[in-house]
Amino acid sequence: FGSTRRGAGGGFLGGDADWRAGGHLRSLRLDSKALRQFDVWSLHLPKGIWRSRAGAWNPADARMCWRSRETRPKSGTRPPGDADPRHEGLTIVTGESFRELVLESKKHVFVVASAAWCGACQALKPRWEQLAQALAAEHSVTIASVDMEENELPNRYFPETYIPNVKLFILGKKRNPVPFKGGGSASFEELARFLQEHTGICVRTAIELAYPAYCERLGIDAFLQELRSAAKRRPLQRAPGQHG
Repeated sequence: FGSTRRGAGGGFLGGDADWRAGGHLRSLRLDSKALRQFDVWSLHLPKGIWRSRAGAWNPADARMCWRSRETRPKSGTRPPGDADPRHEGLTIVTGESFRELVLESKKHVFVVASAAWCGACQALKPRWEQLAQALAAEHSVTIASVDMEENELPNRYFPETYIPNVKLFILGKKRNPVPFKGGGSASFEELARFLQEHTGICVRTAIELAYPAYCERLGIDAFLQELRSAAKRRPLQRAPGQHG
């Protein structure tokens, strides 16, 4: 969407300050039921609309916020649901979604700032994805990743110039994130231990609690029962010369 406004002479003047009036309209959807504001924004996020630090939403092609006049931060495109479709449990943070997904989240957020060209980042990546999968069913923490090639994060929270840069934003203490010093050589156990020390979340317990749902989702119990039934139906093959 976008804006126009009526001038003193009756004509219409364009302007970023009133973009919401319709001047940037590119498509129209008619729905059979009234959508919540959250639903509307969710539909527009993949199209590139962005939210400023003042909390105002802006059109994809705007370089300046219509309300606060702040410049749009460097940011990659938000994926649907802010999730990595290739890795279960991993949240993708961008420059524009950082405030919403990290600072305003009602969860602990464990985030790594990295880049594809960084060897240490690539060394850490499999263990980070493993941690995200292990905690996918744990609702009190978010395991997140942000690509520093495509995104700009607030200097107040990430003043460092090195990557990988791993920090834990603890619920209730988001203004003072706790840095993880392990770097790219950190093991899965070291990451899990650090998280437990600062939040009390035990990865082993989270995996055990999530296992029944995991089995149900993949149909493991049904598969095992099918194997047992097949084994009972199939006659036992005896070795040559074996009697009894």
